[in-house]
Amino acid sequence: MELTPEIDLDTDLSIDELEAEDLMNKFFEKLNVERGNFRIETYFPNHPFSWHPFKKTEPVPVPDFTISMLIESAKAGKWLYD
Repeated sequence: MELTPEIDLDTDLSIDELEAEDLMNKFFEKLNVERGNFRIETYFPNHPFSWHPFKKTEPVPVPDFTISMLIESAKAGKWLYD
């Protein structure tokens, strides 16, 4: 797969929460980008648990988490997204 700015880290690359958190910690440290309000939980929210296996749960809305977000934040020197 060719990496382009539109690639979504969790959806397209199947990166899990721990991998993404490690990636972002290195991103902020190595590129000297201010973390600001970045929270990994924004992009990997906890899904509600139900004891009822057949009960339909509402999907949890998750914002995009793309390579372009990292590029633009690196250029700005701070995380630009909440």
